[in-house]
This record gives sequence, structure tokens and C-alpha cells, in this order.
Amino acid sequence: MQVRIHSSSDTDFYLHIRSRPIIEHSQQLRFAPMAPATLLALQQAGGAVDASAGDGTSSSEDDTWRQVEDFGWVKATQSPNWSVVAPEARQPLDIAMQQQGGAQTTAFCLQDM
Repeated sequence: MQVRIHSSSDTDFYLHIRSRPIIEHSQQLRFAPMAPATLLALQQAGGAVDASAGDGTSSSEDDTWRQVEDFGWVKATQSPNWSVVAPEARQPLDIAMQQQGGAQTTAFCLQDM
């Protein structure tokens, strides 16, 4: 399973995935790991959560969410089109999705088929 983001801007993505996210023709995107509490809530609600999510805890090794590939940025330096959401700026998903104005928040919880 793969996350491919096209023609997007000013959006926060909270991810729990095994493959690297890919962006194209996008700007001002921010990425963060899906919070363990959100993973656990999705599991309990019967959502399609990757089996590696276990009890909703995450390992420091689970950092594919931050290995974003920008197909529009071929330089060896960091792409200016995305950044990481600072830990102090991360919001619980239920709150973030209710925001009016500002960045949108999208969560992906994918299961390999």
C-alpha cells in the first residue's frame, strides 16, 4: 500500500504506513505519525489498521511517515514542499478534523493487502 499525494497544499497528514509517502505538484504539506491513541481507537472501532500497530503503541523505528519522496524535487537537499509537524503542534485527530480554516488534517491508516 502506498500514499501518493497530488496537487495538494496547506495540509497536515498523520500517517501510520510501511512505505514512504510520495508527493507531486504539492506545497506546504506537513507530516506526523498517527498518535498511538488514534491507532488504538481505530482498532477498537474495527478500522483497517496495519497489524504491526499492535496495541496502538509505536516504535521509534516506525518513521516511514517522515521519509517523504517529492517527485518534483530532485535535489539532494530537503524539499521545500513539505515539513514535519513539530511534536508540540500535533493535535488529537478528533480536534484537528473539526478545525475551521487553516490547514486541513487527513489521517491514513493503511493495511497491506
